[in-house]
Formats: sequence, structure tokens, C-alpha cells
Amino acid sequence: MEGAETAAGTPTGQVDGVTPGAADEPPGSKKVTPPLTTPGANLGVHIANRLVEVGCSSCFAVPGDFNLLLLDQLLKHPELQMVWCCNELNAGYAADGYARKRGVGALCVTFCVGGFSALNAVAGAYAEDLPLIVISGGPKSADHASNRVLHHTTGANEYGQQMRAFREVTCCQVIIQHIEDAHMLLDRAISEALLRRKPAALDAATQWLGGAVKPVLLAGVRTRPPRARSALLSLASSAAYPVAIMPDAKGMFPEDHPQ
Repeated sequence: MEGAETAAGTPTGQVDGVTPGAADEPPGSKKVTPPLTTPGANLGVHIANRLVEVGCSSCFAVPGDFNLLLLDQLLKHPELQMVWCCNELNAGYAADGYARKRGVGALCVTFCVGGFSALNAVAGAYAEDLPLIVISGGPKSADHASNRVLHHTTGANEYGQQMRAFREVTCCQVIIQHIEDAHMLLDRAISEALLRRKPAALDAATQWLGGAVKPVLLAGVRTRPPRARSALLSLASSAAYPVAIMPDAKGMFPEDHPQ
């Protein structure tokens, strides 16, 4: 599409030479963003840099297991304030109000269950011509070929349902599964949102959002079968990671276990 190619080829956030939120910046104050290849850089840090560059200094978010790594990286940016909300719909409407004031807003949710919850607010932003960057952490690249059912989904063994829903209320949808084209896809989503004055949806595979600093095994209700409990116990003993139990899985892992 010609418009998409133009947006992807221009500096992120610049529409007709104007960068939202940058009108009052003194000359020479522009910071240089390190590329994804620099030591310590990852996609989460890169997203934070891009949001701040286009004038979005607050990101409204609800934590969830698919976006926890991303949130850890967003918190590292000193100029990006994370605003925690009680649910995704609230976060979406808060980002909507922020976009009305600042010209662009950002929303970070978990995969599928979080995205569906925010959908009505995103649709409102679409109707009101508000640039909204909707970011969700998604399944790992390997999960797409595994043909297995993931938690927090609708129960299907394919993971396109969230983006199909967002297709109706966003101007651009990108799924980042490979680090090689991550910067291009991110820039395309942000540029399209600013150019078309509409929300854009970004789904990033969790393995590119930053590594775990303190790995923890989290056991849920699907560990109820005896074979699953045995496998969890064996994994915990071999890995020596701390183990946490969901409320609905109480009793599925020995409570007197040293981990």
C-alpha cells in the first residue's frame, strides 16, 4: 500500500516534518536512540525510546504475564512514566484522554484477554481520530508452530484472534516475531498512527522484550493431572527456580517444598 510504504520510510513520528510533542524542544536537545544491536538494548527499550521521541511521555498499562518483560523494560526509561490502571478498559480510555491533550497516547496490555478488554476504548479512539499505540506482549515465535492451546486465549490453537479483532478499529496491525525487522515494523505502526490519526496495534513476541532477571515457575490449574504434577515437581527440582502457585492450583505442588 503506497501510504504505508511512505509512512514506514519517514522518520518515526514525523508527519509533514512535524514531530508531535517536540515543538518546544530547544535546538540540539534531541537525544540519539541507540540501535537494537547495541549492548543492553532490546525491543522493550527500543519501544520506550520511540514513544518518548514522538512526544508520548506516559504509558497506561495493566500488567499480565505476556507483557511483564515489556513493562520491566519500559520502566527503565527515565522520561517515560508508567500509569498503572485497574483494568484494560480504564487504561484505554485514559490513553484516549491523554492523546486528546498530547497528540498521541500509548496503551500496554497483555495478549488476548487484555487486548479484548481494551477493544471498546480503542474503537472510540478510532471514531474520534486519535493516534493510540496499542502494545501487547504476545506468544513466543516458537509457540506459533507448536499447535498448542495457550492460556489467556479463546481456546483455539492459533493466535490471530486478537489482531483480527483490532483490524476493525486500527489503521495498522503489526506482529513482531523476528528481531531483524522489529525496528521497521515498530516504526511503521507508530508512523501510520500519526499519519492517519488512528490507533495502531503492535504485538511483540515475548522473547524479544528482555530476559528474565529472576525466573520463577508459576503453576496453574492445568497441573491438576498426576502426570503434570509429577513433571512440575521434576522441573522445579532440576531448575532450582522458586515456585509460585495460582489460587486455583492450591495443593498441586507440595507446600512444604523448599522452593
